[in-house]
Amino acid sequence: MWATVCAETGAIGTLILRARTQGLATMATIDESSNNPQLASLLEALGQPLIRFSPTWWSGLVGVGVGAAMITAAIAFELSFLTWFGVLAFVVGVGTIAHELLSFAYTICPGGLVMQRWGRIESCPWSQIATLEFEQTTTLVNGWSVGSAPTLTAVIARHDGRKFTLKWLTRPVAEYIEAKACQIMMPVAHEKLDAGQEVGFGQVALSLTGLRHRKIFVCWKEIESVTFQQRAGVRMRDGSVRHLQDVPNLSLCLAMAGDCLMRANVQVAS
Repeated sequence: MWATVCAETGAIGTLILRARTQGLATMATIDESSNNPQLASLLEALGQPLIRFSPTWWSGLVGVGVGAAMITAAIAFELSFLTWFGVLAFVVGVGTIAHELLSFAYTICPGGLVMQRWGRIESCPWSQIATLEFEQTTTLVNGWSVGSAPTLTAVIARHDGRKFTLKWLTRPVAEYIEAKACQIMMPVAHEKLDAGQEVGFGQVALSLTGLRHRKIFVCWKEIESVTFQQRAGVRMRDGSVRHLQDVPNLSLCLAMAGDCLMRANVQVAS
């Protein structure tokens, strides 16, 4: 699966550039006329920027303003029921502002990522990504999903332990990030496997002999497949399924598990 995705990284990059020209929601093109020497240096090292996301608190300010106006009107006209709506709008607005202030602005480049928050600028080349996890976000109102397709949030950890959260990713952008990271991680993982070592993915570890989940080890000859349908799972040859939770670098884990299964089946056949 991921061999195909990695091979098509260029195509995904083209798709991102096409999406940029069409004006993706919450995505804006990078201002390349930056006067910040550090930022300019990082962008020069990581390549021509593709797209950039900047948090905005305007919707929060609107909520605060509407809430304050409703509270004022409720006091002036003695409309007690309106006070609760005003307080609710005010609290939601303040929460939105706080949420956006804690978010990173990020720039996606061919060579990696640049993150900005509160004047601090940090970079993460693809080779520095230790773990990558995605969370899906759907906006709900009274139990109904609203808006367009669900957005994705990426939680990225560098090898030095520093973590970054990239919000409001569209699926093509998330696939681009994952493909780039996978291109770096997969050769390293294969080297560890070929050397007889385990490759860890959180509570899951893979080796040429089998799969270990927490304290339970299962040989490849007992496993039919390792798949992801809503969540990752190991389907055993006896028909049972063992679910895997909190697996970082999930796509790489699935690709490596498929490779190990194929090697084990070849050995059995020979």
